[in-house]
Amino acid sequence: MILNSRNTSVNPCDDFYEHSCGNWIATHEISPRDNAAGVFLSLRDILDERLRDLLEGTYEDILTSIKQAKTLFHSCDDIYSIEQLNIANVITNTFNRYTDNDMIKLLSLYGGRGLAPITVTQDAKNSSIIKIYFSWINPILKRNQTNKDQFQKLVEGFQDLIDVNTVINMETKILNMTYLNVENEKVTLEDLSNETAANLDAYINDILNEIGSPIKVTKNDSVYVASKDYVKQLFQLIDSSPRNFREYTFFRMLLSLSMALPMKYRKVVEAYENELQSQSYSLSRDIQCAKKVNKLLPNHVGRLYVDKYFKKSTKEKVAKLVEDIRQSMLHIFSGSDWMDEATKDAAKKKAAAVLDFIGYSATINKMPLFPDVGNLTGTDFLTSMLNIRRMTSALQFNSLRNLRPRNSSDIPSALVNAFYDPSRNTIRTTVKSFGMDRKAIDTLASNRTGWRTKVGKRVKVFEKAKAYKTSISKTGEKHQMLPGLEYTDDQLFFAGFAHIWCRRTSRRSILNQLNNEHSPARARVTVTLMNSHEFSKAFKCPPNSRMNPTEKYGVW
Repeated sequence: MILNSRNTSVNPCDDFYEHSCGNWIATHEISPRDNAAGVFLSLRDILDERLRDLLEGTYEDILTSIKQAKTLFHSCDDIYSIEQLNIANVITNTFNRYTDNDMIKLLSLYGGRGLAPITVTQDAKNSSIIKIYFSWINPILKRNQTNKDQFQKLVEGFQDLIDVNTVINMETKILNMTYLNVENEKVTLEDLSNETAANLDAYINDILNEIGSPIKVTKNDSVYVASKDYVKQLFQLIDSSPRNFREYTFFRMLLSLSMALPMKYRKVVEAYENELQSQSYSLSRDIQCAKKVNKLLPNHVGRLYVDKYFKKSTKEKVAKLVEDIRQSMLHIFSGSDWMDEATKDAAKKKAAAVLDFIGYSATINKMPLFPDVGNLTGTDFLTSMLNIRRMTSALQFNSLRNLRPRNSSDIPSALVNAFYDPSRNTIRTTVKSFGMDRKAIDTLASNRTGWRTKVGKRVKVFEKAKAYKTSISKTGEKHQMLPGLEYTDDQLFFAGFAHIWCRRTSRRSILNQLNNEHSPARARVTVTLMNSHEFSKAFKCPPNSRMNPTEKYGVW
């Protein structure tokens, strides 16, 4: 695969990305469902198909939790039952339990991520503590309103259920209240209540009481808030226009539950998403359902995936490689001339304390996967989604007084990604724990300053190359060159690194990249390797060639 991806007419010392990926880019088309095609994206497609097959499969001695995942999948894929659904009855029954002034409570219990204004999660500055967060109701309209026309069509698609003008006016007000780049502020409920003229401790206790929690908060409890002014304006908006905010809440809930709605509404949402992303194709229903079930019940599906596709020996092998990478990082820190001794010591302690959750949690076969989500039926996907959301919210609110162990993992097993959780100093990759915005997180993932020298954004591939050599040295064997393969083992290492980032992009993808914190695929390869002495040595790149500049940077 690596050999077939290359463009051998390009000298690796002139443009290693084109050398490694040129033929791959030339021979792969962009799917109508995507803005780009890439090796990384193809792994996502493989995962989606595997999840579908697992959820469609039959099993002996099946766990109750796995049965629930399969039931949820089949109810999602049961288009006939969804088409017969009386939306007004199902959602109105939920809404009718709440007054106009209780919409924040409803969204906090049923809204899900991005829609719930009040959530409970770990303290970003002390990962062992669980805190209450007041956050945005994420608006659909973009700040520059470039999607204004598309949004109008989206709302009009639900005009038989909601008042179009009311929803658009409320969305505009929500958008104008939302601020960008605001740091979360820690305040007491008393201070926040005084500033917002709302009795927030009573409001939160009302939520806790509804889910049957014995926990009570007081005015002295501290919470995190994205913006005190936003919370104040939000409650003022509800007080001044309770019926209009209820109408807006109803629309946002419908939109967030669109997977469970009849086709006429799903088509409206899909058309909006496709137009916004310049796509012309939607995923098949069974794949959509597999992805949705994995999102709603990640531990259930993860257990199935691990049993089928992860060998214990593979996890052990990767764990050894991760440890080699850790040791390589320690070696790099020791040899760095741009850090003082105090900073080196802090960096080493942090690297030593990083917890790795590679592939899946070691306790996945022992842990309680998920509380019983109730009697899910194969014919009522909408009610099942509402029940799972409420249960997820209840679990979060009930964890309010708990201490969270650092070694507890909530990373889904069935996921194609690599990331670092700065709040707990845990990884799916290693070097991300030393980004510029993460340097102040100490070994136990508490936010403390003490770094005297700025640690770089990415150590990137350097420590992996050292770890690769460490792994070879442990076996005492030099990798043999395969017949017809002119790469040495060192060269093959870098070719494999580049191959992961082979990617063909559309104009839309390039435009989206301008507002994305991640570097483009070409830059990930080219900029990283042109600053690598190991790469230049492996390919014997002459001095001052494009991939071997005289000045190299280990930090940028």
